[in-house]
Amino acid sequence: MAQDGEPIVLPTVEVETTQQQEPAAATAAAEQKAAAASKRAAQRAAAARAQRQAESAAARAAALEEANQRAEAEAKAAAEAAAKAKEIARGNPYADPDAPFKSDRLANSRLPGSIADTPRTVTAIGKEVLEATGMTSVREIARTTPGISLGFGEGGNSFGDNIYIRGFKANNDLYVDGVRDSGISVHETFNTEQVEVIKGPAGTIGGRGTTGGALDIVTKKAKDVSFFEASTTVTSAKTKRATIDYNHAFNEQLQIRLNGLVQDGNVAGRDNVKDDRRGFAAAATIKPTDLFTIEADISHTEINQTPDWGVPYLSNNGGPVTEHGVDRSTFYGVVGRDFQDVTQTVGTVKTIFDFSDSARLTNTARYSRSINDYVLTAPSSLITNNSTDINDWQVSLSFKSRYQETDVFSDVLELTGETSLGGLSHTYVAGLSYSDEKVNTYSYDNLQSEDYNPPAGQRGCVVTAVNPDPIGEGCWSGEAPVRGTSATTTRVRSTSLYALDTVELNEHWLINGGVRVDFYDNKRSSGSTDLSRKDTLFNWNAGVTYKPWESTSLYAAVASSSNPSGQEIAAGGSFYGGLDNGGVVLAPERNMSYEAGIKYEYNDDLLLTAAVFRTIKSDAREDYDPDGRNGPEPTQYLDTLKYSMTGIELGVSGNLTDRISLFGGAVFMDSKILASNTPTEVGKDIANIAHQQFSLLGTYKYNEKLTLGARVTYAGGRKLGSVSANGNTLPDYTTLDLLATYKFSENAEMQFNVTNVADTTYYDSGYRSGSPFTYVAPGREFSFNLKAKF
Repeated sequence: MAQDGEPIVLPTVEVETTQQQEPAAATAAAEQKAAAASKRAAQRAAAARAQRQAESAAARAAALEEANQRAEAEAKAAAEAAAKAKEIARGNPYADPDAPFKSDRLANSRLPGSIADTPRTVTAIGKEVLEATGMTSVREIARTTPGISLGFGEGGNSFGDNIYIRGFKANNDLYVDGVRDSGISVHETFNTEQVEVIKGPAGTIGGRGTTGGALDIVTKKAKDVSFFEASTTVTSAKTKRATIDYNHAFNEQLQIRLNGLVQDGNVAGRDNVKDDRRGFAAAATIKPTDLFTIEADISHTEINQTPDWGVPYLSNNGGPVTEHGVDRSTFYGVVGRDFQDVTQTVGTVKTIFDFSDSARLTNTARYSRSINDYVLTAPSSLITNNSTDINDWQVSLSFKSRYQETDVFSDVLELTGETSLGGLSHTYVAGLSYSDEKVNTYSYDNLQSEDYNPPAGQRGCVVTAVNPDPIGEGCWSGEAPVRGTSATTTRVRSTSLYALDTVELNEHWLINGGVRVDFYDNKRSSGSTDLSRKDTLFNWNAGVTYKPWESTSLYAAVASSSNPSGQEIAAGGSFYGGLDNGGVVLAPERNMSYEAGIKYEYNDDLLLTAAVFRTIKSDAREDYDPDGRNGPEPTQYLDTLKYSMTGIELGVSGNLTDRISLFGGAVFMDSKILASNTPTEVGKDIANIAHQQFSLLGTYKYNEKLTLGARVTYAGGRKLGSVSANGNTLPDYTTLDLLATYKFSENAEMQFNVTNVADTTYYDSGYRSGSPFTYVAPGREFSFNLKAKF
């Protein structure tokens, strides 16, 4: 106690005892640690979720980007495929789409399989070749196709597409879609996919005639891809030309195609010569079932031209007057009177029934009507007046005219297919065809060379050679031509049976053969004269092909054909192929051809061909006048003539490289008269054809937009005459054409052409007389074409 007695109070001291406090502290620390760990775990989970969300978003974005890219790629591929499909649809369906200058097959059902395996020479001129070169008619094709020569239309033959194939007349051997186009007409190409020139006798393929071959125009058909194409061309000759090609596929069951043409034209290098054309064509494909198809088409063309029979010729092989200084443009016709109006309407219905993938029955029915109406002036003979000065020369003119109506009905029933027989693969064709061809021919009064009554001592109306003025000289005083009422009517009915087969023995060997029988009935009436001729024509062919490698075909073939009297239904006398008193008693001419060749595919897109051939015509008709022309003894009509054509033909078509395309060929022929009633004729050459010809078109694709090209054409000199050469000749010639195409886009391109760059004066053909007149070919022409595609 304290002194004063107060108690002493000590402060309270709290003593932390370790043993008592330790469990609480550990719990707090653990809780803190757990909270921190939980937080970290939550953060990690959040980060993981965020990462997963980011990755998911990135994946979705990547997937979306990939889907967009895939969609874009698919859309681009679809657009490219659609564009490619349209481009292919616009092109020739028989051609290699990667090399359109090269046709892989023919439209002709009687020549199935690839061209590379066909044991005969075939030249297939596709629409791409026609467009690249600016060719719009059969005459232009004939000028530049080796093996074809232009012939002459005169009093015995209508003026139109007169051609020779491998040295033999083929006026009536023109076909449209495999059906003969009877009578002489003028053919346009605005509705053409491909022109097929079959070389050598083709009796089993085309029937009567076809001695040197046949020319088949394949028309445009409706396709299963919609497209539209318009083209406009203007030229330095003041020609204006426009075409359209519209195809619409409604669905798989119905497609239609329309083609149109308008041309107001002139001929380059020739004065007062017009070439106006109009055309329309419609085609439809109807497929009500998978097994049944109907293809129907109709076409109508109107061609209004000035008939141009060229310039006179200085006799005794002096040559055309244009070789002596007369201007190549000089026109000897009667301006304002001379005309040629050609109209043609063709309607076809083809029904197709597919029994299976390997058997098809077709029936093709056609009716056509054509009118060839003309009045023209021929520079019949040259009067030199014993002077070498062309200003002293005169020309006798004669007039020719014709109004020709041609009506044709034809029907072809055909079974085609593939089968296996005797362990071998067969590709067969069997058919029955009927045709009824009728021609009514009139002339204009006093407008035939035999009608004109010239002043004494003159052969006809006479004009100067340098500056002819037929109207000023009184050749025509403005009267309208009056068509006569007397007609010559020719009617030919033909019924034909044929069968062809190609047998594949193994992967290396193929053989083919065919037979055909034609029952031919020809009747002609003129005034009080009635003529008739019936013949049964039997023809055959056989061939063998050996393929040592897939790219190479070696072949040998033999074929026959027949030429009955009057087979050229639009011709006059028997010399021209018509039916007359002399020819009606003569049996058909017989033709045999032998050919061997090779076809080599240099690459997938280039075909090279070479062939040797020999064609012999026997029992050929010839006129024999015992006491010369105009003598009292009558002319005799004999079948004692025999002659041959032997030659080599080369061809190329397709792409040499991705940039270089080629199309062309060459032919070298030798002809001989082997037998004749006139011994001095034996050994002579056949007249009126070019025995050597060469043509090569080449294009170079500079880049995706620009293509450049050129074509060189050569034709050897021609000997003129009737059948044999008479001493007159036409000179050889070489021409050069140039082209350039620029593609602005997939929808627009332009093309520039120059034909006959050097403005070479050359001649299509010459008349058979001792003082012939000669057709002058067109001069230099610049053309510009603009094309739109959709």
